[in-house]
Amino acid sequence: MKKVKIRSSRLRNHLKPILDEWIKIIDGYSNNVKDDALYWHNEMASVSSLAGAIWRQKDHLAIEEYVTEKRTKRKGKKWNGRGDLYFRCGRTDYIAEAKQKEVSISSTASKTIDHIKEALDNALDDVEAAHPAGGETPLGVVFVVPYIPLSGKNQKASLINQFIDEISDRHSDLDYDAMAYTFPKNGST
Repeated sequence: MKKVKIRSSRLRNHLKPILDEWIKIIDGYSNNVKDDALYWHNEMASVSSLAGAIWRQKDHLAIEEYVTEKRTKRKGKKWNGRGDLYFRCGRTDYIAEAKQKEVSISSTASKTIDHIKEALDNALDDVEAAHPAGGETPLGVVFVVPYIPLSGKNQKASLINQFIDEISDRHSDLDYDAMAYTFPKNGST
C-alpha cells in the first residue's frame, strides 16, 4: 500500500515527484535491510530520506540541519538556531521543519488524528519561527510512524486500511497540503 496525495495545486509539480521518490527510498530500505524500517529510527533519519528523494530530482538540492535565524512570535526576539531542511526545486526555495510522531493504529486508539495534528501544529510553529527571509515557501512536515500493538497483529491489514481511511477523510480535522504513505511488504508496522 502506497500513495501520494497532493491537495495543493501550487505544490503539486514540485512535491509529487519528490514524494514518489521518497516512497521508493523507504521501500528500498525495507527490501534491503532485514528486520528494520527506516521510519523506526528518528526524525533525522526520516528527514534524510526526504532529502535523498529531493537530491534524486533534476535541478533540485537539499541541505539538512542548516544554521538559520529564528524569531519568537510575540516580541520578535532573534537567535541563531538550526533548520531541519532547506531545499530548492528549480528556482523555488523551501524551508521545512519536521516532527516525527509514533501513533497507535489499534482498534482502541482514539487520539491518533489529534496526535498527528499536534505534531503538524508544532512543525508549523517551528517553521514560522524560522522566519523565511528570502521568500522561501515554509512547510511543516510530519513523519507519522504507525504501530500496531501485539494484540492487534492478526488485524494488521484492516487496521492499516482503517488508518489510511481516517487520515485521508476529507471531513477529518487533519488539514494538509500533501501526504505520502507506504507500508512496505518487507517492513513492519
